[in-house]
Amino acid sequence: MDEHYANLEWVAKVRRTDLAALLAKTNATLDSATTASAAQKAIADFLSAMGDGHLEVDWPEPTVAATATPGSLCERLGYRERRLSQGLQFQLLPSTSPVAGSTDRYFPVRTLNLPDGSRIGVIRIGVFSAQWYPELCASVLQQLHLSASSACDDACGGRVQIAAENELTGKLSAAILALKNTPSVRAIAVDLTRNGGGSDWEEPAARELTALPLNSPRLGFVKHEHWQKQFEDQLSSIRRDLPKASGAYRQLLLRAQRTYSDLLAVSKQHCDRSALWLDNPIDCTIVGQGDVYTTGTLSYARPDSLPHVDSAQYIFYPSLYTYQEGEYQGPLFVLVDNNTASAAERFAAMFQDAKAARIVGVPTFGAGCGFTNGGIPTQLHNSRATVGMPDCVQFRADGTNAVAGITPDVLVPWHSNDNPYQRAMRAFDTLAALH
Repeated sequence: MDEHYANLEWVAKVRRTDLAALLAKTNATLDSATTASAAQKAIADFLSAMGDGHLEVDWPEPTVAATATPGSLCERLGYRERRLSQGLQFQLLPSTSPVAGSTDRYFPVRTLNLPDGSRIGVIRIGVFSAQWYPELCASVLQQLHLSASSACDDACGGRVQIAAENELTGKLSAAILALKNTPSVRAIAVDLTRNGGGSDWEEPAARELTALPLNSPRLGFVKHEHWQKQFEDQLSSIRRDLPKASGAYRQLLLRAQRTYSDLLAVSKQHCDRSALWLDNPIDCTIVGQGDVYTTGTLSYARPDSLPHVDSAQYIFYPSLYTYQEGEYQGPLFVLVDNNTASAAERFAAMFQDAKAARIVGVPTFGAGCGFTNGGIPTQLHNSRATVGMPDCVQFRADGTNAVAGITPDVLVPWHSNDNPYQRAMRAFDTLAALH
């Protein structure tokens, strides 16, 4: 954790966790543990005390002899059918209606029918990933000249992902259009309750829902070989494309080359954080920063404003996607709860920071930046368990760490013993009052 846990300083300085006391308590509990389950609980409690939704332990499963044959390409890339949470069950309420021509497979849509005759359209986004929809992967293989038996390296897998998520964007556009074509819809609410996150597809998805420029959060990174390798790879791509670039894009590449060179130098700096475990201050940080965002060296760019070359993803990553900015341009609400996490939190945060939507619900889970390019492997010596430690930080517009979660603009009075009908009704009443 000293060497590569990105949020350790936040835990000590902002969360004010007494790391010395926590460490002593955990060591004592481990020393007295007489069963594996007791030891596992001590470690899980230790990690939970950090308050970081991405900090978790994965205990090894018993070894089973492998007998299954390799699956199809989509299966090997992780595309499989999974059960999505329903989110807020507005269909239980009498004052709601289904939307003609819509499908519940990807983005269920309904309308909330208000007493004055107007309506609020609701789009449910259950996950920000195409991997939950294996048919989307299968549908793009032919256009990428691949078959179910093809070999596929990381670069190939990335192309499949972008293509499949472009298909998902098309489904989202269709859901938005269905609501736009529904009479009397005066606003849209995006239901992100129980959405645990997903991939960077939340970037184009968010931009479909507003014409206002959404700025992606500033990025912090751990000063570690893991990030040195990433910056070196990014610089290599930029240097390959520079000789062929001209005009405005050449200037963007030159600026990016300077930025990533500076970040590479920062990533090689050392910081000894061991004093934090003694509840003492430190005079350095392991979190490097610079003129870089989660999307690259630009926090915003218009769709199709960058050329389709490899280096463009390090200028503005969403340029890899095909999307229509401002497919919807009206009043917008984003519904969140304590199970809204990770990419879903970034989606909501971008709207809140840009004042492009009102965030409605209760404070979110608190899982900021997670793991880049697989993260930094960390294995416990005795149990061989794997601990996932975030290697990056996302900073909100006000400079705060996104791991703190999102406080909504408008709170919904949900109670811990509410049933699905009551949760939906309280959300309905809150939205109706706002509208």
